[in-house]
Amino acid sequence: MLADSDGQSRRGASTRLLAAATEEFARQGFANARVRSMAVAARVNPAAANYYFGGKKGLYRATLKHLAGRLEPLDTEGLAIACPEERMHRCVRAMLDRLTGNPNAIPLAKILAHEALTPSGHLEGILDDALGAELALLRAAVGHAAGDADPEQLRTAARSILAQCALSLFAGAPAGHGAVFEVDEESCEILATQIAQLARSSIRRLKHGPGGGK
Repeated sequence: MLADSDGQSRRGASTRLLAAATEEFARQGFANARVRSMAVAARVNPAAANYYFGGKKGLYRATLKHLAGRLEPLDTEGLAIACPEERMHRCVRAMLDRLTGNPNAIPLAKILAHEALTPSGHLEGILDDALGAELALLRAAVGHAAGDADPEQLRTAARSILAQCALSLFAGAPAGHGAVFEVDEESCEILATQIAQLARSSIRRLKHGPGGGK
């Protein structure tokens, strides 16, 4: 019984720390987030981040995986169409709908927006773990439009599009009010069009190099 009680206590501490990390990373981003603040909010010793998650970076990875796991499965029906331009638009729209249509996505979108503004340098592998399905969908759309592009360029383009989707939801927010997640149908469609157009410009550079678009 004592062992069971200890196990429940450890799980409770790690769960509280994960919840506190979600709030802290969403509010501050990776660079400005403080492990001590998370520990205070979670009512645990500051060393708990090392004990349970291997430190701040490990806690960041665990937080993103936790948040991504709370999303509904990605619906890809109707996205694999022949027209590259329409396919890109639909994929971008699907990402925006995913970030606005589920309250569980709000902290994740905030973290991604922080990364778009001030990249932490820790997100590369984490994104593949946490949002692999979304990135695979965007990579496929970029690859369909770009043709024979370097795989690393496709990964970079997919991450950039995902970051733009998250960042665009913050663009019209008053200072201190967080993200704009109450986006109506028309606004979401306008955002999708703008981001898809930017993506197509990047794809032209992938196809033609620095002088792309000729």
